[in-house]
Amino acid sequence: MVKRTSRLKIPKKYNQVVKTIQNSGAKIFLFPFHPILFAIYPILFLYNQNIKEVYLSETIIPLSISLISATIILVSFNFVFKSINKAAFFSSLFIIIFFSHGHLHKLIGERPFWIWSFKIGVDKTLFFVWVLLLTSTIFFLLRTRKKLLTFKITLNIVAIFLVLIPLSSITLYELSSGRILKRGYSEKTAKELTEDKRNPAGKNPDIYYLIFDSYAGNDTIEGLYKYDNSSFMNFLKERGFYIATKSNANYAKSSLSLASSLNIMFLNDLSQRAGNNSSETLLYPLIEDNKVVSFLKSAGYNYYHVGSWWPPTSKNRNATKSYQPNGVSYSDNFSSRLIDTTALLPIIRVLFPNTVYWDDWERHYKIAIFQLNTLETVVNKRGPKFVFAHVLLPHGPFVFGKNCEYVSRGQLEKKPSRNGYLDQLSCTNKKIETLVDKILEVSKEPPIIILQADEGGPFIKYKNNGNNYKDFNDETLKERYRIINAYYLPGVKDNHLYSTITPVNSFRLIFNLYFDKKLDLLPDKSYAYENLDHLYKFFEITERIN
Repeated sequence: MVKRTSRLKIPKKYNQVVKTIQNSGAKIFLFPFHPILFAIYPILFLYNQNIKEVYLSETIIPLSISLISATIILVSFNFVFKSINKAAFFSSLFIIIFFSHGHLHKLIGERPFWIWSFKIGVDKTLFFVWVLLLTSTIFFLLRTRKKLLTFKITLNIVAIFLVLIPLSSITLYELSSGRILKRGYSEKTAKELTEDKRNPAGKNPDIYYLIFDSYAGNDTIEGLYKYDNSSFMNFLKERGFYIATKSNANYAKSSLSLASSLNIMFLNDLSQRAGNNSSETLLYPLIEDNKVVSFLKSAGYNYYHVGSWWPPTSKNRNATKSYQPNGVSYSDNFSSRLIDTTALLPIIRVLFPNTVYWDDWERHYKIAIFQLNTLETVVNKRGPKFVFAHVLLPHGPFVFGKNCEYVSRGQLEKKPSRNGYLDQLSCTNKKIETLVDKILEVSKEPPIIILQADEGGPFIKYKNNGNNYKDFNDETLKERYRIINAYYLPGVKDNHLYSTITPVNSFRLIFNLYFDKKLDLLPDKSYAYENLDHLYKFFEITERIN
């Protein structure tokens, strides 16, 4: 005799809860709205995870697309199953699969699966599982006569709780930080440099402001990392650069450092203005609507912005032209990060193999190459021009070998981080040398070139303690703050420069020398923040790192 398999029994108490809901006046629970909530949950979750780095407005387009798509899916499958409950069940399953694919891919890892002699990648394997699961579900739903009332109410309740968790957290943060009200305050600090904006000599030289992220000072590279960087230093000297050998960053974080140097001011007043808000987004308007660009554009300069993958410098709406690589727009980093978690990413990879992705290991490599190649092209633009590029080299991940070959994750894991940094540094030096020679060769009039880092070494010798700068000893601070800072200033004698000049004074000096301004040079001080939760609580460390 064949024994019947026991059926899945739903607890009586839960059945009573379901019946209570059905019999009560809570008619909203009787409509299967769970696909809509499952469609917006991943977006709210991702935003909540990155709330200090992005604006709430960046979720509007993804939320709209997701809501419209979920509605279309629900309506379409209602025609297939002739049942709104079945359509909703299938739609929720499809949406969950779509948004969880990227997470599962990373959880499992990028190791290939093998079936006999056939190699099956993780994406392909997961897609096969998804197709099998969805096909089986369609077959089940077409055959079953059940109305799925219990599933409908259960999924509605689960979806509500899932959405409420990030939504409540987002609401509390936005209200407590006051970011919605304070977003525009920093723009008020941008006062134009006044009166005559022409060079007294009648010529406005091209200006290149080239930031190479995490390029440590030479004493750090040679003293701490035991790397002979003299060849590159000699190259710069031979080309006529002045190297500020004892220069430190004013702030050892890109957002703070660039907001300071591009506005020729310290940011200490943010401690009062920001209050308890520690969001980096308060600095974004300062970086985009900065004093340097405002002054140079009013002086007749064209502004060419060569974008990185980092949101604040990925593009600039004030630029005459903002250069970005082709493919999916990486400038909207929130959307790109969202796509990376979905089943859409592997499809894009197949259809657009040259696309730049948010969390693709090759992204760092591709965009750096794009920036450096673009800079060589921008050189040919007619002047006067201001060219800005924030190149994330030798900043990690260390995807460049010493000869600029691509280094995969697997290859990098086999060598210490010091070696990875120094290999990437070696490549960066080669790229800078090529670029500098190109600029000097093509420029009809001698240009101004600033080669500068926004922050120092990436904690290779001395490990950080969760970015709690209050706990750092002096040696750790020195590694983090000492930067490369080199100037090519045609027609200017070296006695106008000095070894300890910091980025906050770079354009104060240039505007004085070339535009006949009388801006006071600020004290070359350096400040640290307590930690990422207290980003605007600064304390001075100048004496500790000199």
